[in-house]
Parts: sequence; structure tokens; C-alpha cells
Amino acid sequence: MKGLGTANAVLIEILATRGNGELLAIKAAFKERFHKSLEEWVRSEVGGAYLGVLQKLMLCARQPEGSMHRDLVPEHAQQLFDAGEGRWCGTDKDTFTEIICTHSVAHLQAVSTTYEEVHGQSLAAAVARKTGGNFRDALLA
Repeated sequence: MKGLGTANAVLIEILATRGNGELLAIKAAFKERFHKSLEEWVRSEVGGAYLGVLQKLMLCARQPEGSMHRDLVPEHAQQLFDAGEGRWCGTDKDTFTEIICTHSVAHLQAVSTTYEEVHGQSLAAAVARKTGGNFRDALLA
């Protein structure tokens, strides 16, 4: 596998859009076929904040689909603002990774709505402005 390059769009599609159960099955099938864990292979192919996002997704610790922590929605919207647009310089990539990779789509949609209501711009636009490359693409998937 080494040297074949990485199809980042495929990695993002598989890891960022699947539920925990499906990801666990994909990881098991990968290990059976290639005799190497998906985590090991990803570590050998990518790096930086993008690797951090993929590693977080491969933990299969995302909230079950449809679940939401309503009490955390305003806090998460503010934390994401403080980690990106609210910073004078740079981006707190760990905060983006933690919130976006561990919560359900329903929760993130509620956070996005609150973010836009409070800060006057969409969360997706803020992510696009404050991040880049494959890291950005994985967060927005």
C-alpha cells in the first residue's frame, strides 16, 4: 500500500460519513484483507491536523445518529467561534476536531443553527475560512 498515494476524498467519504457500527465493520474488513489495521495505514499515509481528524473518527465514538445534547448546543457554538473566528490569530484545531468528530449530525446541525443566529454567519463558512486542505474537507463532510 505504501507509495500508492492516498485517495483523500475516499478516506473522508468513508470515515466522516459512516456511523460507528459501519466504521467498525469497515475496520475489521480492512484488517482481514490487508493484515494491517486501518489506523496503522492511515498513520502511514497522512499527517498533521488531518490525521488527527481521521484518528478521532476511527475511534468510532460519535454520538448515535439522532441523539443530541441540547444543553451543550450553545456552549459548542461558542467554543467553535472562540476556536476559529473569535481568535485573533490561528485556529484551535483540537476544539474543531473534538466537537465535530464526536457528535451526531443532528447535534451539529443544531450547533450550526445556533452559531449562525449568534454570530451572523454559518459555521460551514467559518470552518472554510479558518481551516484548509484535507482538514477542512473532513470537517465539512
